Amino acid sequence: MSGQLAELGPFDASKFDLELSAVDSVLNSPRFRWLLGIDRQVTERGNVYNEKVNPAEFDQLLQSVCETEYQNGLILEALRTGPQSVREISAKTGLGVYSVSQRLVDVEKWGPVELQGYEGTTPKFIRTDACS
Repeated sequence: MSGQLAELGPFDASKFDLELSAVDSVLNSPRFRWLLGIDRQVTERGNVYNEKVNPAEFDQLLQSVCETEYQNGLILEALRTGPQSVREISAKTGLGVYSVSQRLVDVEKWGPVELQGYEGTTPKFIRTDACS
């Protein structure tokens, strides 16, 4: 393993700005942090009704939330550079067009993204908190 790492050389974080920013947004997400905080409570001790959540099911939920928050973070970071279409966001993030479209609907609900207008018939989305 260390031989493979030596072959790869030093990690160039600048090549992964988008991905690292998305990971940072996951780690700072209130939803993700809340789930991490209640993990042991609901899987080992039980909730207020003394019901315990199956740890495997909780891990699946945590994985799903992590994936969703990561995709949201990728989209928000991609929009930092200005208005973009779903296809442009998809190309920047590597997410499928359908996934980007789904995530944009969710992100629009809580506010930091909105429809800016149309370029021909193509909708363009903008990040409303681009300065943060």
